[in-house]
Amino acid sequence: MKKVDLLHLISIKSFLTKQTELLDEYASKNEDGSYVTKNDGIALANPIKYSSSLEILKDEYKEVIDAQDALNKKFETFLKSDIKFKFDPIPKKYIPATIKVSQMHDIFLLIEQPKS
Repeated sequence: MKKVDLLHLISIKSFLTKQTELLDEYASKNEDGSYVTKNDGIALANPIKYSSSLEILKDEYKEVIDAQDALNKKFETFLKSDIKFKFDPIPKKYIPATIKVSQMHDIFLLIEQPKS
């Protein structure tokens, strides 16, 4: 791993840790200390202060966040891209005589076809 990559990982981890600390600071909590949830999210005791504090934090880590966003977009593009690989078909001699029709249907395209 390159040093730059390691520095990025350390920085993004630092940002996420501070973001979690902010959420913990401004979250509404039950008597037992657990978070109050609202609409499948965490309810905030003071949403305005949380938002302004989060914006300050995002400004502080702007370069790291932008770099992470670029990495995320690159990864999403990769996931959507077609892949090519060579697959060696299964020789018919390895297909058991007791195979069910549904099983044969599932693997039909993987079986070696006779050469014409």
